[in-house]
Amino acid sequence: MGEMKRGRRLDPLADFFPVSEEEVNVEQQPFEFNVIYHLDLTGQVKFGKLPEETLYKVFQDGRAAARLLEHYLVLLVPGLVYVDAAGHDFVLGKVKLECKCYTRTGLNMAPSHMVGKGRKIDKLKLQSAAKDLVYIFCDITTFPKIRIVFQQGSVMIKEFPNGHVKFHQGWRIFPE
Repeated sequence: MGEMKRGRRLDPLADFFPVSEEEVNVEQQPFEFNVIYHLDLTGQVKFGKLPEETLYKVFQDGRAAARLLEHYLVLLVPGLVYVDAAGHDFVLGKVKLECKCYTRTGLNMAPSHMVGKGRKIDKLKLQSAAKDLVYIFCDITTFPKIRIVFQQGSVMIKEFPNGHVKFHQGWRIFPE
């Protein structure tokens, strides 16, 4: 199974696991904010007889990758519980987390009910909701190599008040 690695070192997230799930809060969590974790799924992605390169290209699209990443993150982050609730994908103790994919078109922090044809982003509701979230940003542009970073919604929404991060701004959410 792919193992998420912290920065350039080999520290799995489990090294930061708190004593018990009840103790998890924004100040004490099994991850660090603004630190890039690396996940390499090279040679591990299969779907019947489809060539790996085809699958890699498919999973560079957030629509295809998001659902599987949401379930995979639960295996990587101790205490993370997938809930797929309105406005957030996970809980970690009392903290709500939302997973978003960074692709060749950038990243959109808006909830899914605001994104898509015929839908509009309500900037005030987006900003209000983001303040209470922790975002898990997954860079899938070089899938099967994925960069993952945890960012505080309150910080991200100040930097990107419309909720959109353009592709060329990726360095601002994935600091190397």
